[in-house]
Amino acid sequence: ARPTGAARGNMHQGIAPRPEIPYGAFHQGDMMLELLGRIAATLQPAKRGLLMALPVFAVLSLLAALGVLPDGMLILSVMLMLWTLLLVILINGFRRIPPQPGPGMPLLRRLSLRLRRAGYWLLGVATLGFTVAVLAVTLRVLVIWLG
Repeated sequence: ARPTGAARGNMHQGIAPRPEIPYGAFHQGDMMLELLGRIAATLQPAKRGLLMALPVFAVLSLLAALGVLPDGMLILSVMLMLWTLLLVILINGFRRIPPQPGPGMPLLRRLSLRLRRAGYWLLGVATLGFTVAVLAVTLRVLVIWLG
């Protein structure tokens, strides 16, 4: 196929034609949502085990807080409970992400999808912030616990 118009003119000047950016091309926010969706889909088989482990870690934390178990078990069980809770939030929160709006969709449908995706984006930022916070606390606790 022969290039036409500006693409043909650019080829004569030795400049490659600029590729067209498709409608709804990935932006950084879209990439984050897609990545979180893939992580949630990958972790989906572990959801049942995580949901069963969460109350176990809560009971261990309670027993350690009451003095039935050593203090070291309190720190360990609270950290495991936080990581388990984080994974459950990730799996449940990003199980189904609304699709990107397409150019052929009606205006209200596109607006609705964009608003829903914006909400998911905010949830994604909050989840990433929670992950960083839990990671920082985990590293600090490990330094104290092992040091």
